[in-house]
Amino acid sequence: MIYPDWTLAACSAIFILTWIALSRLLLKPLLQVLGERRARTSGVFDHAEEYAASFQTLVETYERKIKEEKQVGFKLAEKLRNEALSERQERLRSARDEADSMLNEAKEEIQNELEAARQQLRRESEEIARVISDRVLRVS
Repeated sequence: MIYPDWTLAACSAIFILTWIALSRLLLKPLLQVLGERRARTSGVFDHAEEYAASFQTLVETYERKIKEEKQVGFKLAEKLRNEALSERQERLRSARDEADSMLNEAKEEIQNELEAARQQLRRESEEIARVISDRVLRVS
C-alpha cells in the first residue's frame, strides 16, 4: 500500500506549478499560433476556391468574346471578299464591253477598208478595161 506523505504533496505542487508555467509560456502561445495558422490556411483555401471560380468565369468570358470577335472578323472578311468579287465582276464586265466596243470598231474599220479597196479595185478594173478596149479598138 502507498502511504501519502509530504513528498507526494510536494511533487503534486511542483507538477501543478510546472503545468501552469508551461501552459502559459508554451502551450497557450503554441495553440494560439496553430489557431492563427489554421485560420490563415483555411481562409487561403476558401479564397483560392473563390479566385478559381472567378478565374474560370473570366476565362469563359474571354473565350466567348474571342469567339464573337472571330465571327465578326469572318463576317467582315466575307463582306470584303464579296465586295472584291463584285468589283472584279464589274471590272471584267467593263473590260468585256470595252473589248467588244474595240472589236466592233475594228470590224467597222475593216469593213470600211474593204469597201474602199473594192471601190479602188472597181476603178482600177474599169481603168484597165478602158485601156484594153482603147488598145483593142485602135488596133483594129
